Amino acid sequence: MVAPHKLPEFYEMMAQIQAPYKVYIDNVQTLINRAMPANASMKFDFKNYHDFDTIYKNLDDLANQYPNVVQSIVGGKTYEGRKIKGVKVSFKPNNPGVFIESGIHAREWIAPATAMYIFHQLLTSNNTEVRTLAESPVFNPDGYVYTHTTNRLWRKTRKPYGFRCYGCDPNRNWGYEWNTGGSSNNPCSETYAGPMPFSEIETRSMSTYISSISDKFYVYIALHSYSQLLMFPYGYTADRVDNYDLLYDIGMKTITALAKRYGTDYTVGNIAETIYVASGNSADWIKGTYNKSIVYTYELRDGGQYGFLLPPEQIIPTGEETLDSIIAMLREAKTLKKYGYEFDTMRCYNFHYKSIFIMWKTILCMIMGLVTAEQITFDDYKVIKINVTTNRQVELLNQIAKDPDHFSIWKEPSVNKQAELMVAPQKLSEFYELMAQIQAPYKVSIENVQALINQATTAKASETFDFTKYHTLDTIYNYLDDLEKKYPNIVQTVVAGKSYEGREIKGVKISFKQNNPGVFFESSIHAREWIAPATVLYILDQLLTSNNRYVRNLAESHNWYIFPVCNPDGYVYTYTTNRMWRKTRKPYGDNCYGTDPNRNWGYTWQSASNDSGPCTETYPGPAPFSDIEIKSLSKYIKSICNKFYIYLSFHSYSQLLMFPYSYTVEHVDNYNDLETYNKIIMYKETMWLLLLLDEAYGSSVDWVKFACGTPLLFAYELRDQGEYGFLLPSKEIIPTGEETLDSILAILKEATVLGYP
Repeated sequence: MVAPHKLPEFYEMMAQIQAPYKVYIDNVQTLINRAMPANASMKFDFKNYHDFDTIYKNLDDLANQYPNVVQSIVGGKTYEGRKIKGVKVSFKPNNPGVFIESGIHAREWIAPATAMYIFHQLLTSNNTEVRTLAESPVFNPDGYVYTHTTNRLWRKTRKPYGFRCYGCDPNRNWGYEWNTGGSSNNPCSETYAGPMPFSEIETRSMSTYISSISDKFYVYIALHSYSQLLMFPYGYTADRVDNYDLLYDIGMKTITALAKRYGTDYTVGNIAETIYVASGNSADWIKGTYNKSIVYTYELRDGGQYGFLLPPEQIIPTGEETLDSIIAMLREAKTLKKYGYEFDTMRCYNFHYKSIFIMWKTILCMIMGLVTAEQITFDDYKVIKINVTTNRQVELLNQIAKDPDHFSIWKEPSVNKQAELMVAPQKLSEFYELMAQIQAPYKVSIENVQALINQATTAKASETFDFTKYHTLDTIYNYLDDLEKKYPNIVQTVVAGKSYEGREIKGVKISFKQNNPGVFFESSIHAREWIAPATVLYILDQLLTSNNRYVRNLAESHNWYIFPVCNPDGYVYTYTTNRMWRKTRKPYGDNCYGTDPNRNWGYTWQSASNDSGPCTETYPGPAPFSDIEIKSLSKYIKSICNKFYIYLSFHSYSQLLMFPYSYTVEHVDNYNDLETYNKIIMYKETMWLLLLLDEAYGSSVDWVKFACGTPLLFAYELRDQGEYGFLLPSKEIIPTGEETLDSILAILKEATVLGYP
C-alpha cells in the first residue's frame, strides 16, 4: 500500500529496478467505507462485520442459550486490560478437541467473522457432519478494537514501545525459534517480534492457557487473511516437519473440499515456502512445543482484489467453504488413523459421521481488546541543560530529537540560550560523546524523571476538588458543571469544540454584567504542562470566591472566557499512558500520533522550512487546522472576537511572559504598549522575563492577533526554571496561581492606563 504523495517516487523506483507492477486497489478508503461494521444496536448476523463488544455479547448470549453445551472461558488478558474471552463447546465429556485461533492480526476482519460463522453452525446446523467440529475467533483484542476506532489497517498489539511505536506482531512473539527469521527488531515495524519471546501479555497468557489444556486437543487451526493458502509448520525454516507428507496429503483433501462450493482456489504447503519465513508464530510453537500432529494456518479469501478489506457480503461464502474444508480435514484425519497414523489425544476416539451430537470438543478462544493502558515509565531518564552557542549545535540537537523514543526536547535549542533535553538511559553515552564533539557545556538538572512523576500528587476521582492536587479531565469538567449549578446567573458552561477522540473542549463564561469587556484564557494546549490548567482553575475559583476588593473589581468588571484544557485527548493520555506526552492524539501513519497543537493554527503556518516529521514533538500537521481541536476552537474564537480584548495563553515552564510575534522578530503595531509590562512581572521571589515569543510558526497567539486584531496578547510560561520542569510538584499550584493572578491584575490595571479596551 502506497500513500498518494509517494506514488511518483515509487513509480520511479520500480522503473529503476525494472520490476513489473499493477494497481490492485485504486482507493483503499473506498473499500474501508464499504465494509463499515454494523451498528451495536443491530442483531448479530453474518451480513456485517461486528465490533468487539458485539462479538463478546454474542458469545455470552449463546452461553446462556445453550448452558449445557457452551461455556464461556477466559484464556488470558490484553495489555489494555480486556479479557481474552472464548467459548468451549462440548456435547459430550472427554471428546477429543479442536482449537481454532483467529484474529491474531487485528486488520484481518474476515478471520473472526469466519470463526463466528463456524461457531454458529456448530450449534444450529442440521447437517450432522457440521455438528462435529471446533474453533476460536479473535486473538488480539486491543488491536481489533483499534481497527474499529482509529486505524482500520492496524496489525499488531497496542503495548507502547518508546514514545511513538506501539505493539509487536503477536504472530512473531511465541517462544519457539523466536526471532530467527522473517521478523524485525524495529519496534515501529509491522513484524516487530518484541524485545523477547512472550513479551506481550496476550501471547504469554494465552500460551499458559493453551499449555493447561494441551492434552485436550489434537488439531490446532489458525485463521488469517488473505491469499487463499492452507499452510502447516514450519514458518521459521523450509526444513520439513517429521509428518510433512501426512500434512500435505490432508491439506490437499482439505482444499479440494473447500473448492467444491464456490471454486475458490487454495495452495497447500509449508509456511516458509508457501508465503514467507515467519519465526515465532503460534503454529510453530504448537508443533515445536507439543508435537501436535495436525496444525494448519489458513490464509482466507481473497487473492488480492480486496486484500484485508474483503466486503462483508463475502463473510458467509468464506464461512461456508472454510467449514466444508474443516469437515474434510477431520474426516481425512479419522481415515488416516485407521491406516496406522496415530494422533495425540485420540484414544477412545469414536467418530460417527451421522451422529446427531458433537463428537469433538470445541474450544473457542476469542481474543479482542483494549481497556486500561499501563503507563510508560521513565526510570533513569535524565533532563540535561545545554548551553547553546552556535547554529550548528542547534541543528544537531534538533536532529537527535527526531528520535523521540530516546530524546525529548523540554526547552527548544536557540543560539545563546539554554536548551533542555530529556535523554533515555541507553542513549546517555552517545549523548555525552556528542556534547564533547560539539563542545557544548551541559549539566544534569533532573537525575531521574520517573522519580518526579512518582512524587506528583494526583487526586482520586472521589475526592473533593481542591488546589493541593492535580486533577483528571473528568474531575475538571465535573467541577465546571458544579460551578454552573452553584452560580447559575454568573457561570455558563461553553463547549468550544471537540477532540479527535470525541471529547468536548469545555470551558466557562463568567459574566457579572452584560457587555463587560472580555478576557480569554487558553490553557493546556500542550498536554504535559499540568500546572497550566491547575493555575487557570485556581484563578477561576478566585474570580468567583475572593473577598479581595481588587480581585472582586477585576472579576466583576470583565467577562471571562476560560478554557482550562484545550487538548483533552492529550491531557487524558498523560494520565493513562505517557506523562510526558505533548501533542494531540490523531494518528498520522501507523506509528506516529498527533500534531503540536500550538503549531497548527492558520497564520504563518510552517512559514519557515520545517522538516518536522509526524513523529516529532513539534509536528505542525499536514495542513493548517488539520486537527479538529484547533479547527473547532479557532471557529469558536472567531465567533466571539469582538467580545474580548485580552488573550492569555498558559504554558509551562521557564517563567516567561511573552507577546507576539513568534514567527518573526518584527514588532507588532502596539509593541511599545506591550513592552511597558516589563515592570509588572516580578512577584516576591519569582523572577520573570518579558520578551518576544520564541520562534514558532502557527501558534495560537499569532493567529488571534491576525484573525481578531486583539490588542493585548500574552503567553505565560509558568513555573519553574528547570528544577522540576514539566513535573512541578502539586504544592506549587497555589503559589503559582497567586502570583499569576496578581500579574493579571497588573495587566488589566496597566491596560486601563494605556486606554484599553
